[in-house]
Amino acid sequence: MKHSKSFLTLALMASFVPAFSTGVVFEQGVWTDVITKAKKENKSIFVDAYTDWCGWCKVMDKETFPDKKLGGFFKEHFISYKMNMEVGEGIKMAMKYHVRSYPTYLIFSPEGTLLYKVAGYQKPDDFLKTMTAALDKSNQMNYPATFEKMDLDYPEFYKLLFDKDKKKRKNPSADEVAKYLDSQSDLFSEVNWNVMCSSELNDKYRDLFLSNISKYKELYGAADVNDKVNGIIQKNIKNSAEKKDKTGLAFTLALVDKYVPKEKEQAKILYQMNYYRQTQEWTEYAGITINYVEKNAMNDSHMLNQYAWDFYENISDKQLLARAEEWAKKSIELKEEYANSDTYACVLYKLGKKEEAMKAAVHAIELGKKENVATKETESLLEKIKLLK
Repeated sequence: MKHSKSFLTLALMASFVPAFSTGVVFEQGVWTDVITKAKKENKSIFVDAYTDWCGWCKVMDKETFPDKKLGGFFKEHFISYKMNMEVGEGIKMAMKYHVRSYPTYLIFSPEGTLLYKVAGYQKPDDFLKTMTAALDKSNQMNYPATFEKMDLDYPEFYKLLFDKDKKKRKNPSADEVAKYLDSQSDLFSEVNWNVMCSSELNDKYRDLFLSNISKYKELYGAADVNDKVNGIIQKNIKNSAEKKDKTGLAFTLALVDKYVPKEKEQAKILYQMNYYRQTQEWTEYAGITINYVEKNAMNDSHMLNQYAWDFYENISDKQLLARAEEWAKKSIELKEEYANSDTYACVLYKLGKKEEAMKAAVHAIELGKKENVATKETESLLEKIKLLK
C-alpha cells in the first residue's frame, strides 16, 4: 500500500517518540484560551469529549492518558483539552459536531476547524497509532464550519437530543423532521445538515440526501456523510427484515452498490447476513455466513469463535454444525482460551459427540478457573453431555 510522505514521517515519529515524564497533560481554562495557545504554538487541538457517566471515559483516564510515551507524543503535537459534553460550551460542541457516543475524540486545526473525529476506548499503543493517523492530512476531514460559529439556531427537537436531563432526550420522528425541513429554504446549511445527519429521514429527504451526496461531502466531509449512508442502509435492512421483504433487501443492496465507497461486495454480504439473521431464515443465513467466514475470518480467533457460537445457538443441520466445529477448533489453535473452548464443547454436544464433548467441556472448565471466569454454564453443559447416549 502506498503511503503519503507525511504519514510515514508521523509514523516514524510515533515509533521513536521519547517517553515524557507524565502522560497527556490537559489545558485548564475555557475554549478561547485553548484556541489562543494553539495559534501561538501552531499546534493542533485534541479534545477529549466525555461525560460524567461514561465508564470507558474513566478507563481512558486511568489506563491510556497516563501513558508516558503517549504524553510525549501529545506534548509535541497537540494542545490537549477535556470537555464535558453535557455542561456549558460542551453542549454546544456536541450539537455542532453531533457527538452522541462517548468517549469521542476531536482534532481541530489551530484555528478551530474540525479535522478528525473518532470514538471509543483504545489502549495506549493503539491510541498512539490513531492519533498519528489523525495528523496525516490525507485522513483529515473537509469541514468548513469553525467552532467560533457555535451558537446556531437549532430546532427544539434537535436540542432535546443533547439535553442535560437524559430522561428528556428522544429521537424525533421522520415526520417531525420532514415537517421542519419542508419549512427550510437552504437544506445545505450547517444546522439542517446536523438535523439530517442525526435524525431518521422519510423517503423524500432520504432520496434528497442521497442524490446530493457529493455536495454534502464537499461541505461537511466524507466521514460523516458515509456514516449517514450506513445508517440509512442499516435502517432499510431492519425495515425490510421486519416485513420479510426481499424487494426491500434488493433495493438496499442496490444502495450499497451506488453509495458505499469501498469494499462493496463484502458490505453486501454483511448486510445480507444481517437481514437473514433478523428474519431468522437460518439456512440462507448459514450459506452466506460460511462464504464470508472462510474468505475473511479464518485467521481471526475471535471472529471464528463468534460465528461458531452463532451456529451453535441457531443452526440444527448437522452438516452446517460441522462447519462450526471446524471454526471453533481453528479458533482454539489460533488462541486457546475459555470462551472458544466452551464454544467447542457446546458444538460437539449439539453434534452428539459425547466423548469429545465431555473432554472439551472438562478442559474448558479448567481454563476458566485459570482465567478466573465463571464456568457455571459449562459445568451445566457437562451434566447434559453425560446424559447423551
